Amino acid sequence: GHQYSEQARHQPRAPHGAVGSDDDVLVESFFCPITQELMKDPVMSPTGFCFERSAITSWVAAGGKCPFTSETFAVDQLVPCHTLRTAIDE
Repeated sequence: GHQYSEQARHQPRAPHGAVGSDDDVLVESFFCPITQELMKDPVMSPTGFCFERSAITSWVAAGGKCPFTSETFAVDQLVPCHTLRTAIDE
């Protein structure tokens, strides 16, 4: 009874927007394409994609190219995704 409804009221609400909305695209972009995990330190490659810093650093060090464009780039070309990091932290 009463206890359950009290808890239900305090449950976190899902973000507005149904499946296929911009919210889903946004949340998808929070995940590293390499690790499939939520990024803690997102960086953008010169090819325009964001990755978890540790994942893309190891990937490139192992001779990997951009997973999306197959272009090569150096680790020092990665730039922090401040906007994305702020959005993830919120």
